[in-house]
Amino acid sequence: QRTASVQIPISYTASTKFLIAVSDALGGLVEGSESNNASSSAPFAVSATPAPDLVALDIASPTEGTFGSAVTVTWRVRNEGDLAAPGGFSDLVFLSTDATLSSNDIPVAVVGAGSSPLAPGADAPRTASVQLPLANALVNGTYRLLVNADGNASIEESDEGNNLVASAPIALVRPALPDLVASFVSAPTEISFGQ
Repeated sequence: QRTASVQIPISYTASTKFLIAVSDALGGLVEGSESNNASSSAPFAVSATPAPDLVALDIASPTEGTFGSAVTVTWRVRNEGDLAAPGGFSDLVFLSTDATLSSNDIPVAVVGAGSSPLAPGADAPRTASVQLPLANALVNGTYRLLVNADGNASIEESDEGNNLVASAPIALVRPALPDLVASFVSAPTEISFGQ
């Protein structure tokens, strides 16, 4: 008879599991029958591993703005998990052309959560002054601001798929910009090397 202490893997959802013991698992022994080497335990319930679950909610921003200027954005982060979220995580704010976070979205702000833990069921309000970028590639159009709670994934959560919230559409325009034009007023028609 063998006895072993088994570490059950972390799981953020409750489930029913079995333990299966396999004799000669590496196949090092030649046997008359290899079909009876495994035995299963009775089913047993595994409860979900406690963990925080940060959710970004209720983002508010202006409905219009100008590239190169600052806008104020507010939102809330709620811990919907059953374990306190350690302090020190940061929310990331992006400028996007849609409501989905992708690699071509532009990071515009990082907002730290401070050092205090966020208890289960608790909310934390956030406010950021976001400087809208000004670049040749950004044209007049409709954009959104996206907030990704714990955007650097510094906290292990029970659900990593609910950290994002998107603002309502924002109409952004380019400001009046200078336009420098270079031209030759005059130049010699003939010149020697070294002059």
